[in-house]
Amino acid sequence: MWTDFVVRRVFGYKGERLRDFFDQLELDHVIPKLLLYIYEIGACENVVWVVADEFRKMHSLETKIEIEPEQQMHRHLRIQAVKDINEQRVRELVNLFDERLSMAVSVEWSGQNTMAWPILSVKDQSVLAYVFMTGVKKTDVPRLQNRIGRDLSFMCKHIGFSIQHWHVQRLSFLDDLTGLYNQKYLALVLENEILRSQRNDSKFSVLFMDIDYFKMVNDTRGHWVGSHLLVEIGRGIKQNLRKSDYAFRYGGDEFVAVLPGTTAEGAMVAAERLRRSIETTDFVIDGQHLKLTMSLGLASFPDHAKTHKDIIKMADEAMYCGKNKSRNIVFVAS
Repeated sequence: MWTDFVVRRVFGYKGERLRDFFDQLELDHVIPKLLLYIYEIGACENVVWVVADEFRKMHSLETKIEIEPEQQMHRHLRIQAVKDINEQRVRELVNLFDERLSMAVSVEWSGQNTMAWPILSVKDQSVLAYVFMTGVKKTDVPRLQNRIGRDLSFMCKHIGFSIQHWHVQRLSFLDDLTGLYNQKYLALVLENEILRSQRNDSKFSVLFMDIDYFKMVNDTRGHWVGSHLLVEIGRGIKQNLRKSDYAFRYGGDEFVAVLPGTTAEGAMVAAERLRRSIETTDFVIDGQHLKLTMSLGLASFPDHAKTHKDIIKMADEAMYCGKNKSRNIVFVAS
């Protein structure tokens, strides 16, 4: 009722399509509705959403910036469009505009007009995200600047709440002990990487890791030492991965790493680096020195599996094959 009243009061009956925009907080629902709404108003070629951190990362002045996975949204939340658009095209689009963009701007790109709006936080006027329209008719630019600018200013508070809601959800994806991602988030990451690999005709790899004889540590040194060891192991795994990789505590003393854009050959190098790192580390917990080894299973998409469940299964089975063979080994799925 309140939404109906506000929409009609501010936008009149022409704005009734905005009502659905406020039904949910999840960005998975908010972003597509926002883009489709603007697309219908603008009758343009495409509408693209780019979250602020990704805009800065892709901007020509800061192309070397790497954002920790924990600090960024999933790709489909960071970059989204009404029509399919590849990352190179998005980068070209981003670089048309200054990152200090604070109001609607129109430029010519590929012989057509392209418009950009920053979505500003109601609280402190910081930029939350950017919305781009491509293929805009020149005669429509003034009208769209006023209409969409007004609409976005009305939507900004709800978009801000949605982003805050995502950050709260993100906390539920972290393992309480190690601070790595948990198994709950793994399926989402794998599904996203499968979509990206299919779109870009690329590959990614998964490492399934298990600490050798870890039960013996808990039985002889106690669970307090075991828990602190898991924290140190998790830290070591993360330090030996790229910032663009994902590290998970799968459960107990099992860990998983997802390596985007990495073939089996490249993942083998990373896996051996992780194995050697654990093998050569002198773990000191409360004055106790411990030496450990780790067994790893490796599987790649799409070489070894075609679904997120199967690629985990293949990496897990490869790890157990390695354990049955010798332990302290990297074993590749077949």
